[in-house]
Amino acid sequence: MDWISVKDRLPEIPKGRYSLTVLVAQFDSTFHELSGNGYSVGEMQFDLDGEFKELCLAHNDWVWYSAFDPVTHWMPLPEPPSPSLS
Repeated sequence: MDWISVKDRLPEIPKGRYSLTVLVAQFDSTFHELSGNGYSVGEMQFDLDGEFKELCLAHNDWVWYSAFDPVTHWMPLPEPPSPSLS
């Protein structure tokens, strides 16, 4: 799979769903200061509002936060492995 620029297209949410989990690459200002690399990769939700969000624990409650640093690229998650029957 190749990375898709958010300038080219955004993820398509399947009918009847509110969001889609995707792998994202984003310029990460904190990571840039620590390592000089500048990019981080992680999993986020793309929602019907057209935003990339992640679920975070804040004040003992789970809250959805919009991506702090800009998401530059995304790709669909691969299919999960088949369950082992052995």
